[in-house]
Amino acid sequence: MLIFLAARQARNTQEFDVSVEQIETQHCIAVEHIGSIMLIEQAMTTLFMEAQEQQLLAAQPDMIAVFLDDPTNADVRDMGSLACLVQDVERPVGSPLMSYAVERATYVRLAYTGPYAAMKSAYDWLATVWLPGSGFEPADLPNFERYLNSPREVPQEELRTDIYFPIVPQRDVEVETS
Repeated sequence: MLIFLAARQARNTQEFDVSVEQIETQHCIAVEHIGSIMLIEQAMTTLFMEAQEQQLLAAQPDMIAVFLDDPTNADVRDMGSLACLVQDVERPVGSPLMSYAVERATYVRLAYTGPYAAMKSAYDWLATVWLPGSGFEPADLPNFERYLNSPREVPQEELRTDIYFPIVPQRDVEVETS
């Protein structure tokens, strides 16, 4: 899986706080979104309204967005993502909600603070600076973002997001000699 191919050619000297974490399976209720990830807010609004109507909205909602496609390899109009609310257990849901599970895996967690529209710099840094020397490579799973606060609560510059990118240990490459 290639992540932000163009970023690999960029020089990015920015630094972020990262940690490698084992994430257990997370059961979610979700609303599907097709199109630009910058427009996922529409799916999030539907998710909150439907979760409240179906009595699935927790007092302190744990909001994540799951990104099913690599934005450097997909047409922005066809990109798939999910607006999700993490649940303590898998729950039956009615349309337009669906059940989704974030798979148990190892992830690098990058702590980002700032506007959602500028978050690409964090992904670029992860792909071009951290990943190449980390001893890990991308796993074939979707990445997700956990939103720790809301644009309704704080200014854009104070938005806190944890980016979770799935990884596996790098495989040793054997070179054949003749």
